[in-house]
Amino acid sequence: MNEKNENVGEEKMLEETNATQPSVRLPSRRRLIKLGAAGVPVVATLASSPAMAWSCRAPSAWGSNMTGNLTKSQAANPGQKFYTDETWTVTNWATNTARSNTGFTAAPWVQLKSIRSNIYYGIDSSVADADKYKYVTMSALVSNLGIVLPPGVSGSTPVVTVLTTADDFTKAIITAQLNYFFPSSANQMNTCIVVRGQNQLPLMASGTYTPAGGGAPWDKTQILTYLRGNYIAKP
Repeated sequence: MNEKNENVGEEKMLEETNATQPSVRLPSRRRLIKLGAAGVPVVATLASSPAMAWSCRAPSAWGSNMTGNLTKSQAANPGQKFYTDETWTVTNWATNTARSNTGFTAAPWVQLKSIRSNIYYGIDSSVADADKYKYVTMSALVSNLGIVLPPGVSGSTPVVTVLTTADDFTKAIITAQLNYFFPSSANQMNTCIVVRGQNQLPLMASGTYTPAGGGAPWDKTQILTYLRGNYIAKP
């Protein structure tokens, strides 16, 4: 048999061998669950490709993390992802500056006016549009957004004054309630703070809060830790 005939014979044998081999199929996610993680560790990795996404914990789930050291709290939960740019900060609202990765290109007060056109109602028409946010009072937030004011905050005080001069808890709870109106593809804040159909932020505004399901009540420091630790209201 010459070399050409030998090659043809080998190719035919390979084709016949391959035809008898069963095709390899990755099991479905349901099948992987039935088999258990230990049975298919490598295939399970191939079958699922989780996307990185902003996430936060509901108040009841956060209780075990309630420590004064946020870095330690994060380290104790390696599965928890923390990102910094998904909601506007206290400073963003106080100075009307945009923030990358919020899901919005406009500055916060510009975005707020787009959904609540009356937010600048009563402000002198001689004030430039770019500066009108400086004159919005806390009462305007109450009447237009239903925001609950923390103790000691006067309705006649401009919002930017509160966000620049008040204590950290007051700044954070106001900012958190403002951010609540802007869930986007970049964050899932509402999935964290809406529990059993109720927004938990107004309940926190008093400075004392008990998570749904019970447990020890939180004080202002613990509420602030939660809001900052879950990037709902950063400084």
